[in-house]
Amino acid sequence: MEAASTATKSYFIGPTSVHVGIQEAGDWFDVRGTVRFGDIEVPFIRLRGHILQRRREFKLPNGQIAIIPEEWFTDYLELFAFGEETSEGLNLRRHHLALVADLQSNEPGHRAHGPQAGQAARLCRSRRPPPAHRLLG
Repeated sequence: MEAASTATKSYFIGPTSVHVGIQEAGDWFDVRGTVRFGDIEVPFIRLRGHILQRRREFKLPNGQIAIIPEEWFTDYLELFAFGEETSEGLNLRRHHLALVADLQSNEPGHRAHGPQAGQAARLCRSRRPPPAHRLLG
């Protein structure tokens, strides 16, 4: 693990990744995941406060400070804002299907697992209005 050190803080500068899984559970989706900072793995839900408050510095269990990538604020802000925190992760109501579909996209850093992978994205696409140029043309 690599670190950059300042007079008061030691910063983590290694690779980072997010792995999120989604499972359908009644009238909501269970969102669970892990975040990796090099060899250190933390529950995805632990980023919630940092993402909602746009705090980029995240203290790792080893005492180092990781800088949360800027794109994670864009990718996960709405998920954390609309999700309900539980002891195991996050619950997202069915009417937030578009957020689930975004998580299940094929963007780098996103990985969704379970029998509903892809189903939510298809449902979401079928409920979106047609593009404006089709309505005007």
